Amino acid sequence: MDLQITLAHGTPREVETSQCLLGLTYRHNLSPYTFTRLIRIEQGVVPHSHPVLTLNTLYRHAPELLRATYLHEQILESDHSGSRKRLDKCYEVRIPVAAHRISRRRRK
Repeated sequence: MDLQITLAHGTPREVETSQCLLGLTYRHNLSPYTFTRLIRIEQGVVPHSHPVLTLNTLYRHAPELLRATYLHEQILESDHSGSRKRLDKCYEVRIPVAAHRISRRRRK
């Protein structure tokens, strides 16, 4: 999976975070949950998904927390990009019981 990662300032922390994120994409198949490949890493910022998915450097030494933040922001991006149906399909295939509960809540 090819991510286009830009660093806001090129600080050592941003470089480390970028390398950690790339390592995660090689170890885990995150492509079903990736709705934008444009990623910005900026030290000290609050992570957000819009207009550009932006991660901070806080979890550069905690890959699982970085992965959780990445996935969280990707899911929020799916709402902005109109890819919500694709995300729902992923849940149906991977977590059928959870998908059923989510779809029931949306109908209410």
